[in-house]
Amino acid sequence: RPNYKREPNIECRLCHNMYKDELSLIAHVQKLHPDDETHKQYVSELKEQAKVTCKLCGKVLGSK
Repeated sequence: RPNYKREPNIECRLCHNMYKDELSLIAHVQKLHPDDETHKQYVSELKEQAKVTCKLCGKVLGSK
């Protein structure tokens, strides 16, 4: 049986907590750091990093 568990490897640059993927980190930033002055820019950067391109059709998807 394959092991699909991923170790947290993405760090929140605001509080240094670790997350398994960009989407979890985005949810964290939006919930716990909404008053930070860099919040909107940081979330935009994370959403851009989370995008993937389908190898079959070339469509860009918002996340994995």
